[in-house]
Amino acid sequence: MQLEAIQPNRRYLRALQTVASKCDHFILLDVMRTLAAFGVICWHWQHFYMADSQTMMPDRSILPFYPLLRPFYEAGWMTVDLFFMLSGFVMSWTYLEKIRNQATGPFRFAVLRLSRLYPLHFLTLLFIAVLQYVYTQRHGHAFIYQFNNLYHFGLHLLMASQWGFQRGPSFNDPIWSVSIEVLLYAAFFMLVRFTGFSVKMLGAISVLGFVLIAGNIANGLGRGLCCFFIGCLLAEGLKATNRSDRRGLIEKATYLSLLIAVPLTIAFYEFHVGCYLSELFSRLTPEFSRATSLQGKIEERFCRIFDYAALVLLFYPIFMFSLIMIEQRVHRFVKPVAGFGNISYSSYLIHFTLQMVCVQVLPAGFMRIGGFVGDLSFLGFFVVLLSLSLLSYSFFERPMQKYLRTLLPSKATLLIRPAK
Repeated sequence: MQLEAIQPNRRYLRALQTVASKCDHFILLDVMRTLAAFGVICWHWQHFYMADSQTMMPDRSILPFYPLLRPFYEAGWMTVDLFFMLSGFVMSWTYLEKIRNQATGPFRFAVLRLSRLYPLHFLTLLFIAVLQYVYTQRHGHAFIYQFNNLYHFGLHLLMASQWGFQRGPSFNDPIWSVSIEVLLYAAFFMLVRFTGFSVKMLGAISVLGFVLIAGNIANGLGRGLCCFFIGCLLAEGLKATNRSDRRGLIEKATYLSLLIAVPLTIAFYEFHVGCYLSELFSRLTPEFSRATSLQGKIEERFCRIFDYAALVLLFYPIFMFSLIMIEQRVHRFVKPVAGFGNISYSSYLIHFTLQMVCVQVLPAGFMRIGGFVGDLSFLGFFVVLLSLSLLSYSFFERPMQKYLRTLLPSKATLLIRPAK
């Protein structure tokens, strides 16, 4: 009698495992990527109030819809790390076995990735170059990003704007994260092809990335290494979960972890726990603080590190894994929002171009007007941005992607669905 009660659950679990193993496109993660792009755009709204990239707003509470969008205005820069994590998951889930079995070679892999990334990057680079030239002629300096010379233009052409050769932010500088991703893609391919790509190795690389972040050494690369390979770990964890007879228990534990993580993360930032931890650390290491005569800067640095760790290293992975678990159960019900993820890359690259158009076409200071007019300007900006992003994806990015992928052998082209 007891065996009869257990057996149907096992049959259901096996059916769920079969469906889960065949899920190759995670729509909720695409939606998450678009929301991350929205977070970056909100963070960059302060561009309208800044003289250059080194000047940050002292008071962001005057920004449009601040009570509602406060997390994005205050910590939107950390949504870039979510891009890295999502990319690591997608790369491991989609390409790991294909590269390992040599079904995907280096040329094919490069074309598949660059055909998605490079066309819009090149187009926005040209637009920004022209717009910055016009702006500089009018104002005597560039808008936000100041290193807009031929040298940095060449770095952008090679997608190498954040490889350590740059002298400062330049042109369409938000592309810096994509520049890091290009390096990560290359590292991923080489590691999969020539090493065991073990969980221990992935963990070690992520730790190395965090060490680079903590030491403020190659910060961008450190963020990329840390988060990209956490994404790879999540993909490996999902594969193990789908094979496990305890998948249901793991799923419940994941949801419980999310229920705990949400209020704890909110409380962490609301009560400035990171700053208290930083102050405590400073008191526990007084010799180090006095020796450097930089106690204030040390505390500020560690506060930033603790804040980063709480959101990026704890909350993001739990949130991502929970979404993945949910989607494997309700995949067919979320298909209507599948197209929403297509505009994440477009909106991310186009938003600074649109900001430049606004400051040159609209009356001086218009985008800094507060109150009702400021809220309308904010909404209008996003309506235009979303429209441009949809047009870009439908009539430029996707056609160019298909055209560039004709460079692949016809058999390979038939096997690969366009990457999101």
